[in-house]
Amino acid sequence: MSRRCVHQQAPCTCTAHVQHVPCTHLAHALRTQVLDEDIEVLHESEQMVAVLKPASLPVHPAGRFRKNTVLGVLEAARPDLFSPVELAVRCVHRLDRQVSGVLLLGRGRRGAKKLSADLRGGRLLKEYVARVRGVFPPGERHVHAPIGLLDEAGLVFSCAPGVAGAREAHTIVRCERVVCGEDGGPETVVRCVAVTNPNQTPDPNPDY
Repeated sequence: MSRRCVHQQAPCTCTAHVQHVPCTHLAHALRTQVLDEDIEVLHESEQMVAVLKPASLPVHPAGRFRKNTVLGVLEAARPDLFSPVELAVRCVHRLDRQVSGVLLLGRGRRGAKKLSADLRGGRLLKEYVARVRGVFPPGERHVHAPIGLLDEAGLVFSCAPGVAGAREAHTIVRCERVVCGEDGGPETVVRCVAVTNPNQTPDPNPDY
């Protein structure tokens, strides 16, 4: 698995004249390395674009990441998704930088507004596939446990009963299969659905 900087900005020079004496300014921008993986477009419509986000890429610019983001790489590879400006893709939700999976982008303000409303209203569900150590009980389990921050930097979230500021959370976990881990011990593949709205009713045929 290789690592490289997807967008490496070359040194730029600019010449200025100070008291009729030309001087040159040289600037070099370093980009944080990310995995060398393309962003696959899974679906396109007038209102929405679905892409497969690779791990290591944040969704939008923040901190050390400016160009090496989903939006930055996608704009370089598919400039048509950002033109015209009024139909440029917009983020309506995000996946953590370390997480890979399907990411939905709204087309323009109208598409982003509809996607956001459907996510908040529970008509669209977020489902995660995880691999955990040990043997998870068969069937479906409902987990009610608060989730809070475990570090001062605000980067690590975990089940945090008793931690100040932790938010109540409801997750539906379903066992898929038991596999052999790298150390020879059992591991379980589970599907997790985050219940963001207690009255959520997924639309089986969304008009996207």
